Amino acid sequence: MAAKLVLHSDGLEYLVDETQLDPIRNHARRGETRDWPVHIRRIYPPDEKWVNQSGSAVQLVNEFYILLTDKSEWYFVLALFGKELVINYGGPEIQGYQQWLTYHDNASPLYSGKNANDRRLSRG
Repeated sequence: MAAKLVLHSDGLEYLVDETQLDPIRNHARRGETRDWPVHIRRIYPPDEKWVNQSGSAVQLVNEFYILLTDKSEWYFVLALFGKELVINYGGPEIQGYQQWLTYHDNASPLYSGKNANDRRLSRG
């Protein structure tokens, strides 16, 4: 989130001061919430090769996106070597993301919506 907000004036101050993020901060720092579910699935093989703009085959190590649903839920979507991990910034529940997946035919937010045509790499 900080990587996205650093480019905006007062972005990092917003991040630090936003009380809606206190529960996840307290979970990460102090373990105040016992369980905070994470949605995990494989979206491509770990050794998948991608073609960059110069035509070279490369391995994609990681990519991320912050998904805002139509229900004003914020999810951090991270892919590491093709394994997608998703956590809700706002609370210890993942059902809203599962509903989003159902509505979007299980497409990853990394490759759907406004991200569908914004790829720097293509499968090779």
